[in-house]
Amino acid sequence: MASMCGAATKIMRKRKQSASTTCAKSHGRERASERKHRDSEHRGHVKENRVIPARITRPRPRNVCERERLFLKLDNARQSGRGWVSAPAGAGKTTLISSYIENRRLPYLWYHVDETDGDMAGFFYYLKLATEQINQRCDLPLLTMEYLQNLGIFTKRFFEKMFEALPAGCIIVFENFHDAPEESPIKDLLYSAIALIPEGFSIIITSRHTPPAEFHRYIGSGELLLLQWEDLRFTFDESKELVAPAGLPAAAVDWLYRRTDGWAAGLVLLLVDGNLSVIVEEQRPELNQRAVFDYFLGEIMKKLDEATLDFLFIMSVLPRFNTQIAAALTGNDSVGLMIDRLHRHNFFLYGYRLQASEPYVGEAYQFHPLFRDFLQTRAVSIFAPHRIEEIRNQAAQLLVAANQHDEAVELFLLAENWEQAVNVLLSQAPFLVAQGRATTLDGWLRRLPEKKRKTSPALLYWSGICLLAFDPLRSRRIFEQAFALYRERDDREGMMLCWVAIVDTYIYVWDDFAPLREWITFMENLLSTGRGSGTTALRAGAGLLIAMTYCHPDHPDIARQAETVFAGILEEREPSLRLSIGNHLILYYLWIGDFSRLSVVIDALQPAGDVQSLDPLTRQNWYMLKAMYSWLTADWPSCRQAIEAGLKNADDSGIHLIDHYLLGDGIWGGLSLGDPATAEDCFQKLATLRESPLKSLQTIYHYQAASMHWFRGDFRRSIEHSRIALRLSKQVHFPMGVVMALIELSITLIDDGQHDEAERCLTEALHVGQGMIGLRFHAHLLKAGLSFSRGDDEAGVASLETAMSAGARYGFVNLPRWKNERFAPILAKAMQYGVETEYARKLIQKRQIQPPTQEQRHAVLSLVEWPYQWQLRTLGDFTVFRNGTAIQISTKVAKPLEMLKAIVAHGTQNVPASAIIDSLWPDTEGDTGRRSFDTTLHRLRKWLGDDRSVFLENGRLTLSAHLWGIDVRHFRGLLSLVEHSLTEKRSRSRDFSYPVDLDLLRKKTLQLYRGPFLPGVEASWIIPERERLSMIFVRLIILLGSEYEKLRQWDGARAVYEGGIVIEITAEELYQRLISVFLKMGQKAEAVKTYHRCRTILQDVHGTTPSATMERIYAQAAGDHRSDS
Repeated sequence: MASMCGAATKIMRKRKQSASTTCAKSHGRERASERKHRDSEHRGHVKENRVIPARITRPRPRNVCERERLFLKLDNARQSGRGWVSAPAGAGKTTLISSYIENRRLPYLWYHVDETDGDMAGFFYYLKLATEQINQRCDLPLLTMEYLQNLGIFTKRFFEKMFEALPAGCIIVFENFHDAPEESPIKDLLYSAIALIPEGFSIIITSRHTPPAEFHRYIGSGELLLLQWEDLRFTFDESKELVAPAGLPAAAVDWLYRRTDGWAAGLVLLLVDGNLSVIVEEQRPELNQRAVFDYFLGEIMKKLDEATLDFLFIMSVLPRFNTQIAAALTGNDSVGLMIDRLHRHNFFLYGYRLQASEPYVGEAYQFHPLFRDFLQTRAVSIFAPHRIEEIRNQAAQLLVAANQHDEAVELFLLAENWEQAVNVLLSQAPFLVAQGRATTLDGWLRRLPEKKRKTSPALLYWSGICLLAFDPLRSRRIFEQAFALYRERDDREGMMLCWVAIVDTYIYVWDDFAPLREWITFMENLLSTGRGSGTTALRAGAGLLIAMTYCHPDHPDIARQAETVFAGILEEREPSLRLSIGNHLILYYLWIGDFSRLSVVIDALQPAGDVQSLDPLTRQNWYMLKAMYSWLTADWPSCRQAIEAGLKNADDSGIHLIDHYLLGDGIWGGLSLGDPATAEDCFQKLATLRESPLKSLQTIYHYQAASMHWFRGDFRRSIEHSRIALRLSKQVHFPMGVVMALIELSITLIDDGQHDEAERCLTEALHVGQGMIGLRFHAHLLKAGLSFSRGDDEAGVASLETAMSAGARYGFVNLPRWKNERFAPILAKAMQYGVETEYARKLIQKRQIQPPTQEQRHAVLSLVEWPYQWQLRTLGDFTVFRNGTAIQISTKVAKPLEMLKAIVAHGTQNVPASAIIDSLWPDTEGDTGRRSFDTTLHRLRKWLGDDRSVFLENGRLTLSAHLWGIDVRHFRGLLSLVEHSLTEKRSRSRDFSYPVDLDLLRKKTLQLYRGPFLPGVEASWIIPERERLSMIFVRLIILLGSEYEKLRQWDGARAVYEGGIVIEITAEELYQRLISVFLKMGQKAEAVKTYHRCRTILQDVHGTTPSATMERIYAQAAGDHRSDS
């Protein structure tokens, strides 16, 4: 249903477009302490993070023992494409994979899994960044809200594109898989990824845990290499190689190997202090591996100088750092030497080589997780709480300066520095939402004190944005709270953005549109007092238009608002924003039916270049709009193409938010444009909407179910579904939905014979549908048809004039449930009564509407004007028309034209071929005549340009009444109409009046019979028909004239008789009738003149004199004339 399009998609896109500077502007507005942030936002100073995050940077340990034994196994993993390294903490998993990549000189993508990977949008965001570091030209999608309906498809498409962007032979490493939250779907995502690995690529996962059950099938089939603790623990020889730089005696190495069981973390401690083995053996023989590690570190820490200890404890607050940040945080300018020494001695400090811009050029460092945990635990016991808070705040400030905003917010929150946390959070909120990371943003917001959140309109706004797609009713309440606070502060931009978000919730939820009227009034007043910033004002203006369209379509300023929005779109340059806002404008013009204006808007919104260059959601919107526009303009090929492209785009991208609109277009378009099979297919796919909790989707389903059951002829079920759609639309105070439901219900009621109930529905639709031009056009057409069906032409014409005036102005050519058979008699009445006949002709030709059958007697009056594909004029002259244009006649087609004349002379339908052969080739025998017949028929069809023009079946020729408008056929139909009317009049009361005006009958009679049948052709098979038609004409003139006389309408009688005489100048009976009328009018002189005129013509043409009856009439006229003189 066009009225519902863009609801969910606008909300989804809103989240993406919130990253604009305009959004950040208003929502940086807090108290005085935050004004500086707000002002920088107004100047557009917020920048996206340009630094490579640590999580996608490969650690580079120093003095590594290269373990060829395991490298060979990893080579096998690369052959199968899958590897899982499972071992306890400190077993050397990360060092093994990093050194393997270094040793084999492999291209790689590194991803460090952590506790934030419950936010899948963040997971894909960082994977996208990692891929872009390798291939800057790749364009991977972000997991924004529109993709969440089908995360599986998004994952598949993402990894397919990612593999395309990565170099051949690339190894993708997911480190520390065990750190992902238990409820995170990352397990399923990585399972999908390893199923998609192309040949030559490999994925390696490191974890403290064994693979989940889903991965076991790959292990069993040998498609996944599993390295476990038994594989990773150092052999004795490897241990000796690893600790060789410490210069320990063989006995010490042997003891430590036995004590650590080849545990890498324990062995590495020997590189720090080789005397620990003696201490441990003497004092703590019962310690397990981790306890040994902690105890060793404790002993080592006792031997470090104070500067080194300070450095370690302070820097443990940061997930990673470089020498510049370390110097600033510790206040030690020589800290670089300390870092280098610790790194060279493998003091659980990993190095990273960064390639981003300042300030992180070159090396950066990160503590081993075990060591960092140890340092942080010790720091809490060593430093006073205020000192730890001070370190965290100072570190967070340094991270902000380095554009490491995520880590900075975490530290500010840990330090409970709410003001600074809010400043950074607000600066990053637009970017997080644009990246699809609303879950991360929502997590930060929830960690702020409740009082802080509830008193900050900006924080409330972003809280609402995070909830908008998941709980729109709750988000509406939050937006309303934010709006109230902005209003207290007289913040126009803030009020506008909250207002737009509030409108979004109404459109998405469909709970009740009635309150929107108050919001409309507010925004009208706000916009009238001055403009906001360009983008914000454009959003607000578009929101105002869609709000009016949904709940107040008869608003007096709605047309002006549409023009304001259109002007704003022309100035906007961002394609997705143009289409998002343009969607509202297109819906408005579709609803009112202004297709001329709509075509201008669509041309303006046409994407520059290839549609495929647009992001999937914008592309999907475009296909939806094209499909709607195409079926409403009766362009089914374009509509079907847009639907197919849109559904394919949905399957490819996983964005199925607007499938129901595309499928609805397929149903309405298919049913109204002659492709019911496509409509049926679309309806089957749409059936799942039945169970939707959203009233909008339920209503769409019932609209379409009503249409399909109507098409199948199950009127009872169709009526039931229409009534449900009507009830739902009324419940939410959605006027356009109410009118659409009433109109479609009336269609089924009409076809079910319940005309009175249909009339009531249409009356209500017209009452509710003020301002809905397109819907009112449909309703008035249906009312006209009802009036004509019950013989009330006066009421029918009144409704028809209203409908056709709108149709001519706005160019309507299609409607839901369009049936040519329904509109043919209605358009015939338009032709009959001269109601917008030019538009009627165009509509008939556009929709290839066949004329009503002549069994509908009154139809003959319109058939004279009907724009047939072929028209044939035989009375008074001979002319053939195709699509209203006369076909040039040459002597080369003399015989085919003679055949055409013969078909008409023999009645135009079911004319035996033998009769044509006898007429045209009377002297031929046997097959010769038949061959001449076949050849001439072929030539005739070729000249006419279509084999359908002359139909041959069972040896009989027909000029189809649907394709041919033939004056002779219409003329005979006119006689039948008049005779039937007279018969009906005699059998009924004398109050009977003609169903059509006598003047119209006179006009049509004289218009049709312009002269003798096929004048100039004297063939024997033509003359009898010519004479019959002449007698019919005279009889028809007399019948009409007699009725005028009975009604004492002398001028009408005189006009019809004089018109007849002009054509049949020797028809003495017409002169007699005309003389009689002149006498009754008291015009005796005219009567005498008419007699002399008749006498002269009979003498000149036939050489005869008037009949005795004529002489008696003349004698009376002459006597009266003499006595008067």
